[in-house]
Amino acid sequence: MATKKEIVNDIRGQCGNLITTKAVGKYLGLCPKTTREFMAGVPCYEVGRKKCYLAIDLANRICSSEA
Repeated sequence: MATKKEIVNDIRGQCGNLITTKAVGKYLGLCPKTTREFMAGVPCYEVGRKKCYLAIDLANRICSSEA
């Protein structure tokens, strides 16, 4: 199992530090509805009409879902 730091570095390498919901779904291989359900409760930032997440917050969510 990868560490949180390795997951963050992978996300930043593939998507950058600020990731849209669409990019999260593409990164995880999820459909849009499942992506929204998976990311529920994660702090997000509104950029225009898009919701964006920080790479560290996504990594925290991934690590908490594995436990």
